[in-house]
Amino acid sequence: MVIAFLTGLLFDYCVSRGVLPQNTQQIDLPLDFQFWPEARKQLAQADFSLRNMRQTMMDGLVESEMVLRWILFGVLLVSLVRAAVSPEAFTTYLGPTLMGLGVTIVVVTILEVCSEGSTPIAADILNRAGAPGNSFAFLMGGCGDGLYRDHGAERCYSIAENSFVPAAHYSAPGLVARLVD
Repeated sequence: MVIAFLTGLLFDYCVSRGVLPQNTQQIDLPLDFQFWPEARKQLAQADFSLRNMRQTMMDGLVESEMVLRWILFGVLLVSLVRAAVSPEAFTTYLGPTLMGLGVTIVVVTILEVCSEGSTPIAADILNRAGAPGNSFAFLMGGCGDGLYRDHGAERCYSIAENSFVPAAHYSAPGLVARLVD
């Protein structure tokens, strides 16, 4: 939580100095806004009928096909890695060291696998390399790298912005990884 707070302060400082642009995705709330009364009002308007619940369950089942494909891809990728890389080399290159963290971040940047697909790989880093921090960095790096490439890059107009966002993103999981390992 301290890392998130400090990263937020760093982003606010960069926005105030003009290095980064203002957030365009803001919603201005009234000064007298209260969360719980608004939440009760919204919940009262929700449709909790059996028909709607059944439709929601069916939609979730149909849409889970994509998630299951990514999980299968991750399992297949772990199988290939286990067949091709010896346990000693895996531990050496992805173990709980600074080099292991660097290799982990390079691999996740190149792979750009979604969180579902990277979970089996992260589990392998945790179990075979004995590096829980690198496993966490692998999971967080995949999510953030995909978000940046999918949604952030087209909103960044300067070299500073294109360099700052990934650097800030990788620093938090990297710091946590070093603390955990």
